[in-house]
Amino acid sequence: MTNLMSKFLLPAAVALALGVGAVPTNAEPSGVLKFSDQVKLITYDPHSHSGGGIPYLRPVYETLFEVTAEDKVVPFLASSYEVDGLDVTIKLRNDVMFSDGDPFNAEAVVANINDTKQKGINPAVKPIAEATAADEFTVKLTLSSPAPSLLRDLAGTGGMMISPKALQDPAIDRNPVGTGPYVYNVAESREGEVRVYTPNPKYYDQNEIGLERLEVWEIPDNTARLNALKTGQIDLGLWLANPQSAIIDKTPGLKLIKNKSGLTYHVTISDRDGTVIPAFADKRVRQAMNFAMDREGFSQAIDFGLSVPAYQPFPEGSWAYNPNLGAP
Repeated sequence: MTNLMSKFLLPAAVALALGVGAVPTNAEPSGVLKFSDQVKLITYDPHSHSGGGIPYLRPVYETLFEVTAEDKVVPFLASSYEVDGLDVTIKLRNDVMFSDGDPFNAEAVVANINDTKQKGINPAVKPIAEATAADEFTVKLTLSSPAPSLLRDLAGTGGMMISPKALQDPAIDRNPVGTGPYVYNVAESREGEVRVYTPNPKYYDQNEIGLERLEVWEIPDNTARLNALKTGQIDLGLWLANPQSAIIDKTPGLKLIKNKSGLTYHVTISDRDGTVIPAFADKRVRQAMNFAMDREGFSQAIDFGLSVPAYQPFPEGSWAYNPNLGAP
């Protein structure tokens, strides 16, 4: 599995047909990988994006930062950064180019941040009061208030970089142009059915391009996606903990990969003063509600035994997970 695939599949559990092997490094791109997301594509404009569908964006767009498998935030298109109070200075890589030939530099990053702010959909850039180019490959961000999650947010859609030329394209929602290892092949894609990606000849690290063709199929129905996996229409897909996942887990020839750092379902009681519900002012009431939850039963009955009972808001694998907080 290529580095690209690990990036865009990290947020959820996956299932694959056995026989899908890893692509050797330092080899010419070869083979086709057919993946299916559980939602349809809404837009190729990450600055207007909200919700699911990130796998459609990842082949084309790269981010200023990335989150590692160990849940650490590290530079990606950035090369380093410094934080001084409300000033964040980001140094950029100087060997990157957009697939349409536009240079990747500080002016491009500033244009992207300003475009995201102007559209007002992505909350990642809200703390940024001003973005300026200090030099060709240095961006200075001035924050309006402290933003502890800023770098992590810039590892998501808030940090995806669009070609400055493409920013002016009114059809950017269907014509993505980024710095990623693949380009969107509009001629071979079919709207509402499958998105096709082929290698980006301008990519700065050709050894990272393992596939000669990547297909992302739009199959939101869980059963239809399972049938596509069984018949070989797709090699890989996303599922939450549901009956189809349980079937995959028990089907010879298929493999369910469970992601430890997925979603955590929990109840947060914010009304601790009892302003809305007076009883919540009593700590014993809040505790009783938590103790009354049958976590094991929920995992077995609702999640088909595929989840891990949660006793805190953050899953194992998250930097915020506290291993000392076990079952009461």
